[in-house]
Amino acid sequence: MVASDIELLRLYDRRPLDIDWTEVGDELLFINHFSSQTGLTGVYELLAGEEMIVTAQGLVTKAAWSPWDHAMSPVETVDEAVDRLESAFTLVHRTLAAKYPRPLITVSGGLDSSIVATQIAQFTKDARLLTFYTDGDPFGDERAFATIVARACNASLTEIPYRAPDFQTSCRSDMFLPRPTYRTIAGLINARLLDHGYLGGHGTVLGGFGGDNSFCGMAPPYALGDLLQAGTSIAGSWKMLGDLKRITSASYMDLVRYVARTLRERFQPAKTYAWPREPIFLTRQVAERTAPRKLHPWLDTPSRALRGSTAHIAVIIRAHNYLERFPRSASTVGLSPLLMAPIVEACLSIPSWMWCDGGIDRSIARQAASTLPREIAERRSKGSPLQMHARYFETYRHDLKAFLIEGMLVQNQIVDANAVTRYCDREPPVRDLDYLRLLELVDAEIWCRYQRG
Repeated sequence: MVASDIELLRLYDRRPLDIDWTEVGDELLFINHFSSQTGLTGVYELLAGEEMIVTAQGLVTKAAWSPWDHAMSPVETVDEAVDRLESAFTLVHRTLAAKYPRPLITVSGGLDSSIVATQIAQFTKDARLLTFYTDGDPFGDERAFATIVARACNASLTEIPYRAPDFQTSCRSDMFLPRPTYRTIAGLINARLLDHGYLGGHGTVLGGFGGDNSFCGMAPPYALGDLLQAGTSIAGSWKMLGDLKRITSASYMDLVRYVARTLRERFQPAKTYAWPREPIFLTRQVAERTAPRKLHPWLDTPSRALRGSTAHIAVIIRAHNYLERFPRSASTVGLSPLLMAPIVEACLSIPSWMWCDGGIDRSIARQAASTLPREIAERRSKGSPLQMHARYFETYRHDLKAFLIEGMLVQNQIVDANAVTRYCDREPPVRDLDYLRLLELVDAEIWCRYQRG
């Protein structure tokens, strides 16, 4: 049986779908890694870049697109990189504007959403912008920057306060995907977006999600090693060190250690990409796993691949876990232009060191987006609603503790009840970011209960 979402499978088959607890444990340990195996036993997903061929003899799934076709054919100059990405920006946004002439665009005033908004504005005069802000927390209030973007687009801007839900409301999230995804608090944001999309007659909601991933935000740690592997000159290496010092504000001693480590790695054989592990709050039997049960097919790395290319592809995979914002039944489509194929292909063809050109992070994207206002193109900081999430945790920490330790993840020996209890019983305010991890586990618990009715 093939269906576009889980509920259709349930409606047709009527049999209960069991949770695959090994897969759920993998997805909580190797955060945002996934493969065709979903969190439901016997249910598999056709991944991005795959095609399914249906014949009388059965189903065959094979790769129809690979990121390595583009990562292994890199551009040779910064100018070529800028031209290629600029052409991709134009192609994607012109096509979207033709299909959705009245889009609703979420903007924060950061680089990524500003690129989407100002690019779309070239091709339609009916775009509407929307920004969320936190009350009483200047760090989460980006309205001043969003206003600059709206002015550049000659578009109206709707400002909506970004407030955390109460605990009971957040537990009623509609978990419509076949694996745990972290959307409890984001779920209410998405509900507001659907309301505005419907009432405003917008066929789609666009945003800058995935920009950090496509624009190789993880480039600095890999840039010098990739450059050496590509056979650069001494002058090229020296320039790269200067760029990295400007980006990272590292000391000269830090850079010396970095060069020594990079030179050692250059003469070691390339290893299979080791997906980062997040063992906090998980039981020992889950935390001791060293690799996912089944790797995403894009992590099958060619022998001559640059380490930075592998890491770049891995962060694009991470973004795919959040691509579907709305249920299939919604009247509005949510799309992420910066993760569409022409832009991703252009970005993959740009080596890691070029993204650091001039000592500026995501340099090629800033140069290719000629529509950006100068205040946005040169911006180096970014706000965040972290304080709102912290207040949510502090307000409901005892409810969150009870919800987890009495839940299915503890019963199936995935979450460590004692670790959760110790953390939630600490007196506020929180002094670290581990509460964000705990909220991810709450999302996963909601997903498990939702799937079991």
